[in-house]
Amino acid sequence: MTPPTGACDHVAVRLSGDPSATPPIDHVLVAVPDLQRATTCLRDLGFVVADGGCHPTLGTRNALVQWADAYVELITPHDPAVAAANPLGADLLRFLEQRAGGLLGFCLRLTEAHVTRRLADLTAGWTVWQDVTRTSPSGTTLMWDLAFPGTPRLRGPSPFFIRWHPQSVPHRPVRHPNSTRGIEALHVHLPERSAVYEWYRDVLISVLDGHATAKPCKSTQCRGHHGTHDNPAGLTALTLIGDTEDRWALPPEIFGDLELAVHFQPQPEEDQ
Repeated sequence: MTPPTGACDHVAVRLSGDPSATPPIDHVLVAVPDLQRATTCLRDLGFVVADGGCHPTLGTRNALVQWADAYVELITPHDPAVAAANPLGADLLRFLEQRAGGLLGFCLRLTEAHVTRRLADLTAGWTVWQDVTRTSPSGTTLMWDLAFPGTPRLRGPSPFFIRWHPQSVPHRPVRHPNSTRGIEALHVHLPERSAVYEWYRDVLISVLDGHATAKPCKSTQCRGHHGTHDNPAGLTALTLIGDTEDRWALPPEIFGDLELAVHFQPQPEEDQ
């Protein structure tokens, strides 16, 4: 059936950033064409942005905005020849060929306690990459395993999954001058009649058990306002939690159509 003129045939999905989710959001990837300019912009907005380092096997480089349980990863090509020769680096290159920058993808964290119980359900036909590494500017080498539903890729509305090696978890509490304390939610728009939405509905939403919700997108201006139909990733916005309500206009030539907002959430008394 053809939708009525102006109606939206997409589903709006909200993924909670609550660290008690199983599995929780580990990090959100933001592709940028110029890492230094992106870093400077976010620092000017009151974020502490840490230099990350290079992924030698992927041909990429990153910087991190960290909180206690999750982080935003700014990622850019570092060695285009190496990036083009592997599926993950090539995915980043293709994204930046189509867009100035923006939300690239996201990663859920698997721990030893539930990796065997959850991995097969979450990633039917999954692929695991062993021993991915990054060396930080201090010389520390971080190691992790990645798993993907189907073809390995960074870009797209389907998450990929990470299992950090012992002593390699990069999460650490950081006090940001703008008072942000973590990720509140990641917002995804998916075509209702699509395999990826069926996977969300039948697998991911049920596994996240209340930490993800989906509802029809009722916006008659979805095509023009949200840009959903033009966004190859399907990821539309990221909201953070903090001590104030805020919304930032990010330079579109660096961050594409990324929407970044902060919602007020009182701190637990023991954290004050």
